Amino acid sequence: MKEFQLKKIYWLPLISLLLLPFRQPLTLIGNFGNFLSGLLLGLSFFIFLISCLVKICFSKKVYFPNIKKQPTVIFISLYILYIVLRMLTSFLQQKPFVVFLEGANYLAFIIIFLIIYFFIKEEKTIKIFINSFFVSSFIVAFLGVLQAIFNFSYGRLGEVPSTVSSFPIRLSSTVGAPLHLGAYFALLLPIVLNFLSYLKLNKSNWGKYIFVLIIIFAMIFVLIGTQSRGAWVQLLISCIALFLISSSFRKFILNPLSILFIIIIIMFLFFSDGSDLFQRLSSIFNWENEDSNIQRIESWKSSLKVWYTNPISVVFGEGLEGAGNIVNYFNINTQPLITESYILKIILNFGLIGFLIFLTMYFCIVHTGLRLSHEKLIYGDKLWLFQGITTSLIGFFIILWPMQVFQAPVVSGTFWFFVGILAFYEHKNKKIIIT
Repeated sequence: MKEFQLKKIYWLPLISLLLLPFRQPLTLIGNFGNFLSGLLLGLSFFIFLISCLVKICFSKKVYFPNIKKQPTVIFISLYILYIVLRMLTSFLQQKPFVVFLEGANYLAFIIIFLIIYFFIKEEKTIKIFINSFFVSSFIVAFLGVLQAIFNFSYGRLGEVPSTVSSFPIRLSSTVGAPLHLGAYFALLLPIVLNFLSYLKLNKSNWGKYIFVLIIIFAMIFVLIGTQSRGAWVQLLISCIALFLISSSFRKFILNPLSILFIIIIIMFLFFSDGSDLFQRLSSIFNWENEDSNIQRIESWKSSLKVWYTNPISVVFGEGLEGAGNIVNYFNINTQPLITESYILKIILNFGLIGFLIFLTMYFCIVHTGLRLSHEKLIYGDKLWLFQGITTSLIGFFIILWPMQVFQAPVVSGTFWFFVGILAFYEHKNKKIIIT
């Protein structure tokens, strides 16, 4: 009997992942563009799920990883099950369509992890998607540089006014929102930086070295241009973590030329005459006069007040209609509570139980990455990838407390893609047969 395979059907959702950063230009054709971009993504996932069910029903043997000793997969499964259960209970109390949309917003991109973990068996396939994914991000970076030069918008959201004089507008490239673009590049940069630190500069690969260096400059430039303080902090935390766990990155940073270059760049960007980027960064600590900080604090207070006034909500949450901005996207007649914090959103939607499951799941994911980062004998040529992903997720976790960027499609898709990569390399040889 042939081994259960999905052949090429899993390419549909993964190709959708590669196209996520380029959805914004579709909005130029109005609401139909929003509908079309979501429809293309949804259909690819739907076709994949139907294909899985058909093949599983008509296959006598199905090959799956053994998850008994894999806490990461166990807690991801618990997270999925708990969300589904809260969706079912919320259907009885709240608007079903809103509940469905909010639940789908939580679960949509977990399927990226499931595809990689359960159905991709060959390493060359995962390498193709890793390379394609980063090529996709490189294109977004260069389109962001063009946006800074020519001062235009790629989508219907229009130009977001700049908060600093160094840039004419807040850069968003084809992603659509500066905050989302900032979080997206802050997730990617630790990996690209660590790759550069592992890449030895010699005659055979000097071209690749220069190319990666140009990519890094473009991504950092666009990241700064998003003017997202959260993304700046996210990248800083990730780089500190990378410095601690990657000996190659540590040597790269401590090189006198690197130190001199970093000092020059920081002085030029943040402290040169006419630059107010440093004021933008330091405004993080201005909780009394800075408008966005005041708005966040008010949102946090409102969210906590709604949560702890009901004992049942403390444990199980308010359900899936209580928080989020997905209803605004579809112009649904309801008043959502914007938490301005993904962690608070989880607490408000799912209570302490959901929060603890999410926290444990995230800890297990990072722990998996740290384990792989030290498997030098097994994965010596991929340590740069594991170290980069792990430290990227560490920085991302910190920023989930004051910001709500996780549910942006490009950010959520990237996160679950990274989790799938870690799971693939940890468990690719641990298969069992379900008859």
